[in-house]
Amino acid sequence: MDKSEESWLFVLCSRNLARMSIKAVIFDLGGVLIDTPSQSWTDLEKNRGFDRGAFLSILSLPVFQDHLDELERGIVSAEEFDSMFTDHCNKKCGRSDTFIPLITTFIKGIHEMKIFPVMIKLLKDLRSAGYKTALLTNNAFADRARLAPTLPKETESYFDVIVESCRLGIRKPESVIYEHACGQLESRPEDCMFLDDLDVNLTAARKMGITTVKVISPISTAAQVRRLLNLKQTS
Repeated sequence: MDKSEESWLFVLCSRNLARMSIKAVIFDLGGVLIDTPSQSWTDLEKNRGFDRGAFLSILSLPVFQDHLDELERGIVSAEEFDSMFTDHCNKKCGRSDTFIPLITTFIKGIHEMKIFPVMIKLLKDLRSAGYKTALLTNNAFADRARLAPTLPKETESYFDVIVESCRLGIRKPESVIYEHACGQLESRPEDCMFLDDLDVNLTAARKMGITTVKVISPISTAAQVRRLLNLKQTS
């Protein structure tokens, strides 16, 4: 842990006096409770004969940042996004791929994905201790008909509130989506803790007064939350 991380942890711990005022804990999904789609891109690049990092390079282009925004707002589905991505790859690389399932495969399989066991235990203990729990995710519709499930089926059992960007047309790091989550939890921002793996999302939440924890790994994050809230492991 570097000095900046130690400093931020000290700030968090200082705010932990009397178990802070935290009444609700808000979780991101990808990179926090389950893997992210980007973790499968290396294999997909290799299988399709692309250079390592090629997909991320294309996604970093302004035009695809705009498409990603549309994807997470529910304006386009993963199928539509991947069709645009495939067309761009073919033009840029002189290829003739029919379809590159960059996002589609992940989203279509998300309903059967398992939440990390250490996070399941944390969620159970939080709820047993009286904390409200919420899921706040930038996600996407898999299919053009918008009928396929968009979340792991386990999420129904562990969250009081579920906020999906694709269903609301708003996304992190916009303040309105944090306000919506807090409103659904019937909690003030200063009474909430938010777990995410992206700095941009955490910064926006902190500006609203929400306590934040950056997720480095599920195991270390679960332990950190337990320390901050003085939460014992019972499950």
